[in-house]
Amino acid sequence: MLEQAALKSRNVFDYLQTEQQKFAGSFFIASEDEYRGVTVGFPFRTFMYGIGLNYSAHHAEVQIGSTIFETQSGSLSTVGPGIVCQWLGGSGGQFDTVYFAEDIFLDETKNNWLRSLPSFQPGGNHMIRINDLNRQQLKDLFIVLKQFRNNRSKAVEVIYSMLLVVAECHSSPGLQANTSFAVHQKVANHFQKRLAECYLQQKSVAFYAKELHLPPKYLSEILQTVTGRSAKTIILDYILLEAKSLLRQTTMSVQDISIWLGYDDFSYFTKVFRKKEGITPLAYRKLPETCCAFISPALQ
Repeated sequence: MLEQAALKSRNVFDYLQTEQQKFAGSFFIASEDEYRGVTVGFPFRTFMYGIGLNYSAHHAEVQIGSTIFETQSGSLSTVGPGIVCQWLGGSGGQFDTVYFAEDIFLDETKNNWLRSLPSFQPGGNHMIRINDLNRQQLKDLFIVLKQFRNNRSKAVEVIYSMLLVVAECHSSPGLQANTSFAVHQKVANHFQKRLAECYLQQKSVAFYAKELHLPPKYLSEILQTVTGRSAKTIILDYILLEAKSLLRQTTMSVQDISIWLGYDDFSYFTKVFRKKEGITPLAYRKLPETCCAFISPALQ
């Protein structure tokens, strides 16, 4: 087992950087044909950026970080490296997705701009409904991208155009509205961003309430209204999502994972995991394999 002090000083994103190097400068396109028959039953940590466009009325739930989203026709999804995701209710339907590396552009200014886009960052608004014009623009760009999948320079230009549309979608007046719900949504987004940044050290509702300058009870009421879950539940769900990803995508021991997640008492971590998931962490790791590696190759 890794020494406790050394383990706490490590970062899962060290793993992430190693995996990202395998995809340096690359991209790949996936549609429902590539995913047909694939069941993603376990959480997976992403190693690339992703843009997805859903065309069908097929509804499914997906957890991206600490937030649970429902896919709908015309929904735009965005995800960045290091974020853990899990399909909760099937992943069928008609859609197009492009995954691309962090250093996809030769122009470092563009790469820095990409890294700055909130919708790709932890706690971002990873799934939104978009208007007909933006949906058609992205649909057309996916068609062009498929035509240039073997021409990297042209494909990268198309991906940049897609990112411009994505940025426009996230700056639309509807998402910037100052209604009561929109204000609560911003509070929820801020909470989720801080949770992604601090969950290893901070697991109390009181900490995040103080960060947001709100009473703990009021923060939970806002989150219950926006997400249907209390602050305490969101924190625990997020930690266990990370735990399940580490159990399936790394060779870290269960005890090392416990320490990494801030649980020095291994037996307490096991108790918390079992109470929520119905099985122990080790039993979860031994469940039959699925095709989750199709999206994110296992960490070594």
